[in-house]
Amino acid sequence: MTDLPKSVAIVSNSDERLYQFRAPIMRALLDNGIRVYAIAPPGRFVEEIESLGVEFVPWRLDRRSVNPISEVISLVRLVRIYRRLKPDVVQHFTIKPNLYGAIAARLSGVTVVVGGVTGLGYAFAQDSRRRVLRSFAALLYRMSAALSDRLIFQTAHDADLLFGASGAFRSKALVVPGGSSVDLAVFSPDSVNPKDQDEMRASLGIPANALVVTMASRLLYDKGVLEFVETARTIRAKREDTVFIMAGAADPANPDSVTNEDLNEWAESGDVLIAGHVSDMPRLLSISDIVVLPTYYPEGIPRVLIEAAAMRKPIVSTTIPGVAEIVEDGANGILVPPRDAPSLVSAIQELLDNPKTRSNYGAAGRLKAERDYDDKAVAERYLAEYRRLWAAKRLGAK
Repeated sequence: MTDLPKSVAIVSNSDERLYQFRAPIMRALLDNGIRVYAIAPPGRFVEEIESLGVEFVPWRLDRRSVNPISEVISLVRLVRIYRRLKPDVVQHFTIKPNLYGAIAARLSGVTVVVGGVTGLGYAFAQDSRRRVLRSFAALLYRMSAALSDRLIFQTAHDADLLFGASGAFRSKALVVPGGSSVDLAVFSPDSVNPKDQDEMRASLGIPANALVVTMASRLLYDKGVLEFVETARTIRAKREDTVFIMAGAADPANPDSVTNEDLNEWAESGDVLIAGHVSDMPRLLSISDIVVLPTYYPEGIPRVLIEAAAMRKPIVSTTIPGVAEIVEDGANGILVPPRDAPSLVSAIQELLDNPKTRSNYGAAGRLKAERDYDDKAVAERYLAEYRRLWAAKRLGAK
């Protein structure tokens, strides 16, 4: 198709994020005959990315570094990559790629530069100690917007918070509903058979008749892990037939990451089952009766809640922007105030006591996932924007 670019580079600060969250976009590009480059620091997901038919290009980048020399070196490396590959379109995700990538793309003569803001992250948590960091991060996003043709957001709230409701920067923002989206065939109530569910329970030591409440997330304190632990202790003091699972890994590159000392203490208490990183999320969600995310982290649209809805699971989460995009209070889940363990206890207890409500909420969540969060549909929205920007640039060049 003549209105499509010939090559697109997708850039992130992690090969894991590229594979887990951006594979649908890469597949959609490949299906349209477009050459795709995946650019990120190499890790354990390189083979998975390459198995898609994508060319993986390693880029050395330290997510946590603030050393000016090493940051300039990272920028120079990306300039060299862009000049060698000559992609028609670059799509950046996460803050450093958004900024360095936009600068590198302009220095390299890339035709179309697109940023992606999937959540504002650590700097934008409501904590007075992060005010300076928040201001600096907002400045970086504005610089990225100035150098990009488009910034794609998951929610209008994030775009308005960064750029206001109007103005030159806001006019570059495009909201693509659907967040990171999911494969609705993989995340389906019918995708995991009863035998696999039994094996999953057995591997975690969960009795066959126990009710399961699951929190799956990066283990950051702002995700509400302390509130989850307190809730587990409160409920299990009254009913031992309930198992609380905390799945996920610590994130040492994030200053808000949980400590190993806390994880060991919670595991030893017996109130929370610490599952660690779980690679097969459909299996974990299939044995879960309720999915919980007590977050007060500046989310985009939390992917785990999309996955839970697609798996027909009732959700308990918080009234922060982004969450309400997927959780409709009283329809497919319950929303509680952030940092409010008593309200969290009450909401979970209500669902534990009412299997019919759990079933109704789960069914409503699946319908919402089918309507709004199909990964193929969301990927096509990205592709349509690349096509539009590419055509506009080519027309302008004539």
